Amino acid sequence: MTVPLVTGVAAAAYAYCGVRRWTFLFAVPAYLATLPLLLYGLTRREFVWSGRRYRWTGVYDVTVLDHDAD
Repeated sequence: MTVPLVTGVAAAAYAYCGVRRWTFLFAVPAYLATLPLLLYGLTRREFVWSGRRYRWTGVYDVTVLDHDAD
């Protein structure tokens, strides 16, 4: 029941926005990958963004580890 529902909602959203592509079929794999990727992202303490490495130490506290990156 969930697979047709998710696919149908994605297809309806594509149709509403006027997008004529078959990529709405990726809605189910993306839906299944959401929770594991969210948990992975929340457990990581270091991350790379735009070629610079950061360390997340608190809710609003992020330390830049690569100061000389361009």
